[in-house]
Amino acid sequence: MTTLLALIFIATMLCLTGAAFALIFKNLSDINNLERKPRRHPELEEIKEGDELLVVKFKPDWEEGEVDIKFTPDNTFTDRVLDKSLQKRIEQLNDPWDDEEDDDGDIIARV
Repeated sequence: MTTLLALIFIATMLCLTGAAFALIFKNLSDINNLERKPRRHPELEEIKEGDELLVVKFKPDWEEGEVDIKFTPDNTFTDRVLDKSLQKRIEQLNDPWDDEEDDDGDIIARV
């Protein structure tokens, strides 16, 4: 009885091993047979081959080492609203009475 059970077990294992290798090789052959066409961007689906597209090249108008005459920065800060907002924020950061470290948990010294 144990010999028959051992043969059934071995036959089942061989069948499962063969099925596993068959699935592996079938999957590899299917992967190799896939069509390798490039994917298009979803926004380019309506565009046909040969249509003209707008091209933008970001290249400076001047060469390295030249001075850009078109852009000259101002010497003073002229935006009053932004200047007031900036000064207000600087005052908030530099306020000596706004000490957030009051609750640091020190022990009170009693005399």
